[in-house]
Amino acid sequence: MSTPQTQARQRIMAELNHGLFSYVSADQFQIDTVISREDHETYHASLVDWNKSSENVSATNNPHSYIYEPVYKEINNDRSEVVGQLIAYLAWDKYMVDLLPDGVNNITVVLKNTCNQSYTYDVRGNSVSHVWLAMIP
Repeated sequence: MSTPQTQARQRIMAELNHGLFSYVSADQFQIDTVISREDHETYHASLVDWNKSSENVSATNNPHSYIYEPVYKEINNDRSEVVGQLIAYLAWDKYMVDLLPDGVNNITVVLKNTCNQSYTYDVRGNSVSHVWLAMIP
């Protein structure tokens, strides 16, 4: 699992000596490397209505982030040697399914990060869909 982006993230984690979240991406590299395209589509489909906003939207285009966490030689000692890393690929929409309490039918969620990115979701009942906004010049 080595791309220039992955190598840069791993280097930054090692230099900072602590875990990090990556910028949000729709990284095609993970598909068919870590999970099959079909399983990825099935996973997002299990999040209820994720793809109803457009028939041409693929789960691989949904916002995802990487989480990198160093594994230290000595437990509970972040000054010891880094001997490995834990990498997770996070699908943001998963955390909005069943988000609303009873009696709340619809909200718009905007996720913003320090990488100057923002993503909008439509949460209706127990369903979530990424809102694909057209870029207006």
